Amino acid sequence: MVFSIKKIKLEYCLPLLLCLAAGWLYASFIFGLPWRFNSPDETANAFFSQRIVQGQTIAADASLNNLIEGNIIHPRSIAVVAGKLVPRSFLGLPIIFGSLGKIFGNSILPYLPAIFAVIGLLALAWFTSQSINRSAGVIIIILVSVLPAFWYYQARGFFHNALFFDLFAVLLLCSWYLLKYGRWFWYLILGLVLGLVLAVRTVEASWILTGGIIWLFLNKKLIKFRYLILTLIGASLSFLPVLLANKQLFGAYFTIGYRPELGIDSVTSEPSQIISLLKEIILPFGFNLSNIWYNLQHYLLGLQWWWALLSLVGIVYFLTNWKNKSAIVRSYFINGLIASFWLLVVYGSWSFHDNPNPSAVTIGTAYLRYWLPVFIFGLWLAAEPLAQLWSKRRFMPIFITIIGMHILLSWWLVNYSSDDGLAQVKKNIIRFENTNQLVRQLTPSEAVIITGITDKFFFPERQVIVELTKDSDYQSLVKLLQNKIPVYEFRTAIKAMELKDQIAPKLRSYGMMLTPVKTDIGEQVLYKYNLIEL
Repeated sequence: MVFSIKKIKLEYCLPLLLCLAAGWLYASFIFGLPWRFNSPDETANAFFSQRIVQGQTIAADASLNNLIEGNIIHPRSIAVVAGKLVPRSFLGLPIIFGSLGKIFGNSILPYLPAIFAVIGLLALAWFTSQSINRSAGVIIIILVSVLPAFWYYQARGFFHNALFFDLFAVLLLCSWYLLKYGRWFWYLILGLVLGLVLAVRTVEASWILTGGIIWLFLNKKLIKFRYLILTLIGASLSFLPVLLANKQLFGAYFTIGYRPELGIDSVTSEPSQIISLLKEIILPFGFNLSNIWYNLQHYLLGLQWWWALLSLVGIVYFLTNWKNKSAIVRSYFINGLIASFWLLVVYGSWSFHDNPNPSAVTIGTAYLRYWLPVFIFGLWLAAEPLAQLWSKRRFMPIFITIIGMHILLSWWLVNYSSDDGLAQVKKNIIRFENTNQLVRQLTPSEAVIITGITDKFFFPERQVIVELTKDSDYQSLVKLLQNKIPVYEFRTAIKAMELKDQIAPKLRSYGMMLTPVKTDIGEQVLYKYNLIEL
């Protein structure tokens, strides 16, 4: 059989080319950057992924905490359990990335987020081409690849939420083919992918499993229920590494997101504990209507208003064509609405601020990554009316204008519109690395640095303490110094002066003092703790 390039249809090549272009766009963010990150979550995930690549156990040594009380020597997003540094978050990403890095080599690790983004986009495009049409499948690649929340977090890479949605898109495609063909192996594949999805963000199990039950009910005529055991087996197999790691790290097979102490293993039959566990699973942040409304206004609608307009058009178009939709497509629409409502209520009730300015509404705020499935559900609906415009020559200028504005507005928001746009993040990472190199020259390798939110500057090359909050923390510093462990303080010049003035009397009461080491590290200064010689 002679291969002919003419047999390759544009309709199959174009989606692949678009996805590869998007993957290159996301990967290009890391070109020329050191192995350093702009957030504690990224730092922790990259650290533990690299440990697995290097053949080490997930848990890292934190034995200095054995000299003190309170386990205070650790960065944010990492906890200390039994003298070891362990992830404070979900284990799926470091296990998946670390395992792949061990197979393909350490050099692939920085590019895995972009590779999975390509996989996720292809799966979403194919699902859309099957559930709507091929033109919509191409359009959704363009819409999603430049969706600010998707673009930003795929480029940053080592956040759970980006990998979670990439795998969830694959889950959607598998569920579609299960309904379409009904072969036994699709049930098994669906389970394997489901296990990976839950491994990456186990906290999302509540709406995913609820949606799964609704999906089964709505499509019960097409489901071969005898094969569902294969789905359970597949999910158990792919989730098993997380269970084993949980048991090794925390002493319990099941833990809940950022709260390992609430493991299911520890729950008794007492009604109060069962209610507490269910509340933690269903509404971990409570229910706060005013917070929900504020966050919907600012993050769902205001920050990406062009997305909101497209999604509104998509919802109206879908509902006006409801009778023309198949029962299967309707089932995905219903599930999408339920999941969106759930996510908006759960995370909208939470009040937090990633930016030092509490009133700032920026792309780096976590609501955007938590609501990523909501944003993409809206674009799935918007892809169909846009495909209709694309198919009619007289409407082509309108189509090009809409897509062009979507790309330009998203490009500006992602890169330049705020203090945490990608352009600024790049500058931050370079600054972090330069500071790290300088401070490493000024401090011995065994040093501990008190950092505040600059822990990401120095970890893992130096051990860090984020803050001193209790009297016992100062007693711990004395013990470290008595054991010949050098301790430093790294702060902005203004903050360091405040700390020095405020805590100097307290330090003297514990027999310690701060001495300057270098006072012109940009806007920061470096001090050293010393025992006062009597």
